Amino acid sequence: MEFPVSLTTSSGLLHFAIDSTDAFGSGLHESTASCLRHMAHLSDQGKKGQFLDLGCGSGILSIAALKLGFSRVIAFDVRSQACETARLNFIRHEYLERTVLFCGTIASLRNIEVDLLVANIQGDILLDLHTVLPGYIKDKGILIAAGIAWDWLYDVKTALAHQGLSLIVTEQLEEFSTLIFQR
Repeated sequence: MEFPVSLTTSSGLLHFAIDSTDAFGSGLHESTASCLRHMAHLSDQGKKGQFLDLGCGSGILSIAALKLGFSRVIAFDVRSQACETARLNFIRHEYLERTVLFCGTIASLRNIEVDLLVANIQGDILLDLHTVLPGYIKDKGILIAAGIAWDWLYDVKTALAHQGLSLIVTEQLEEFSTLIFQR
């Protein structure tokens, strides 16, 4: 099923469509919409370097990053079905050549440091990964951690702060939260 996506930026609206039939990421979920808003805001501030989409699902955030002008996009998911959906969306938008797609375990991501890491994944998974996430972020880089149910919020916030990340935004949504940290 195809879903329309619109991003509001300082230079206008960006539109595209995403097929999320076999993966999370239609843009309709509040955590995905939150990530898209924060990505557009950071892009408007000139932060357009390297981007890592951890738990890429349909590839919606990776495609948005490319449309926002990020120079290099790395998309990762543990689910092969999600990776295939993302790959098909990258082909559809003619971004396959500009995207590095990894499918497997987090250990497959090596020698990667990005300016913006977006992890729109569940709180318990963020807790499992909290010690490795800072290693993927450049100095002064940003982590957007989203999709965090309220009952995980304190634990995720505390765990990432203990890794030396500075919390700069907490956004409470209807059911979930988004945290933004700087390294």
